[in-house]
Amino acid sequence: MNWSVRKSAWSLVGLAGLFSVWVWLGEARQAPAAADTATPAPARRPSASPARAAARDAAQREPLAEAAADPFKVVSFLPPPKPVEAVAVAAPPPPPPVAPPFPYRYLGRMLSVDGKLLTYLARGDAIVPVQPQQVLDHDYRIDTLNDTELVITYLPLDERVRIPLRSAEN
Repeated sequence: MNWSVRKSAWSLVGLAGLFSVWVWLGEARQAPAAADTATPAPARRPSASPARAAARDAAQREPLAEAAADPFKVVSFLPPPKPVEAVAVAAPPPPPPVAPPFPYRYLGRMLSVDGKLLTYLARGDAIVPVQPQQVLDHDYRIDTLNDTELVITYLPLDERVRIPLRSAEN
């Protein structure tokens, strides 16, 4: 049996159930009305029982007065806490400024045609040849350039950065 046939069958079963409940509720509503018309209601006695009279009087009494204090207030028998004196604590000084990360990376070294050793740094796609005492981006100066390390100074803070170099020899 495929899905659409099952779906239709269950829909019909559901509709039949709803219809039967509707008919049953309709009969249940009509039955008390028919019973009321068939037999006369018994006459009520003018005197009520004392329990009913007390319940009726309780429903008609004055509302209770407001309580003078909150009966649910938390009460503690401990002595009150001592007041805390506000001590002005000086904020710690801000940390000293730090140089940003060096934006260049070491690319390598190469001998030029005239036999001079050139060192290259890269920033993104740009390749920059560097030499000692050269200033890069108005912020970095190449201080020392030798076979083992490259020392760069961040000029605004006079902070040094050391980059170890590896060559084919070491």
